Amino acid sequence: MFLMRLRVLSICLSCVIVLVGLMGCKASAPTSMVITPTATIDDSYPTCLEFITPGSDGNLWFTDAYRNTIAKISPKSGKVTEYNTPTSNSNPIYIAKGPDGNLWFTESNNNATPPVKKIGKMSPSTGEITEYSVPMSDPSQVFFGGLTTGPDGNMWFTSPYENKIGKISPMTGEITEYNVPFANSNPRNIIALPDGNLWFTTSNENTPTALDKISPITGDITVFNIATADANLPGITYITIGSDGNLWFTDPPNKIGKLSLVTGDVSEYNVPTENSYPLCITAGPDGNLWFSESYEGKIGKISPATDIITEYNIPNPGNYPNNAGNIGPFSITTGPDGNLWFVERVMNIICKISPKTNNITEYSIPH
Repeated sequence: MFLMRLRVLSICLSCVIVLVGLMGCKASAPTSMVITPTATIDDSYPTCLEFITPGSDGNLWFTDAYRNTIAKISPKSGKVTEYNTPTSNSNPIYIAKGPDGNLWFTESNNNATPPVKKIGKMSPSTGEITEYSVPMSDPSQVFFGGLTTGPDGNMWFTSPYENKIGKISPMTGEITEYNVPFANSNPRNIIALPDGNLWFTTSNENTPTALDKISPITGDITVFNIATADANLPGITYITIGSDGNLWFTDPPNKIGKLSLVTGDVSEYNVPTENSYPLCITAGPDGNLWFSESYEGKIGKISPATDIITEYNIPNPGNYPNNAGNIGPFSITTGPDGNLWFVERVMNIICKISPKTNNITEYSIPH
C-alpha cells in the first residue's frame, strides 16, 4: 500500500464558446425518430459492447459501438432487445440514466462522413430516440470520455481531445461547454459526488494522474495532482464513490486506489493478478468496490473496511492476451436485482455476478 498527499490548484473556469440566450451555447435543432427494435439490426458488424447502466424501467441498458445499437436486457428473463441509433456509424459508447427517466448516450465518430458528435436520449417506454448535435472545434478530434447525471439536473460529459467539459439540459437540449484550464489534459470519466460537484479524471504526459472537480453552479474547477506510485500513463482511468465516503479509482496496469475527500490522502493497493489492467469500478450493494480486470478475464472486489482484494474468474472469458486492447470485461454496474452486471467487450456476452454467492451467469446476445 502506498500513501500520498495531493496538491490542490483552484482555477476559475470560463465558457469558451459564444453564449446564446441565457447561459451556454444552444445546440442545433434536435432530430427525432421512432425506431423498431431488433428487426433493423445489421448483424454483419462485429460486437463491441461498451457501457451498461440501470434504466428507470427496471432493465439494464448497454451500448454496442460497432453495431450502432442501444440495447436492454431484462434482469428477470435475460431477454435482450436491440435498437439502432438514427445516425449511421455513430459509435454509441457512454450511457446513463437521466433525471427525466430517459437513457442518455454519446455518439462520436471522426471517421464518419460527415463526422459525428452527438448526445442522444432514448425513451425506455417507447423506443423513441432524439439526437442533439454537439459543437466540434476540430472534426478530426471527435470523442467523448464520459457521461453522467449532475446534481443540477443536467447531463454532463467530457470531450478529451477538445479539452472540454460540457453539459446538456434534458428539458431544452441546450448545450454549454467549458475549457479545462490546462492544455491537453484529456478529461475523461466523470461522476457526481455528494459534495455537489462533478469530479472527472485527467491525464497527459505532464500530469498522468490527476482528479478534478467542477462546480455545476459557478463553473470553477479544482485540480488535484496526485503522486501515485506508478506515475505513468494511462494513470487514473475510472472513479466511483465508495460506501466509506472515499473516492475510489482504478490505476492500470495493476492498482486500485482511493482518495479521502476529507484529508486528501491517497492510498493504493496492488491487484493480486499482475498486469490485470483494472478499468471500470462501481460500488456494490454489499458495500464493496467491484471492478473489471480487462486483460485477464476476471472481476475483482475490494473491501473498504479491510482493503482485501478478491478475484473471480469469468466462466468463458475467451482469449484476453495482455495489451490486446482492453477486450475483456469492461463496464460494471449494480442492477435493480442486487447483482453486479458487466459486459464482455468483444465476446457478445452480458454477465451478472451475485455479491452473496459470487456465482456468475452469462447471457449471450442472440445475433
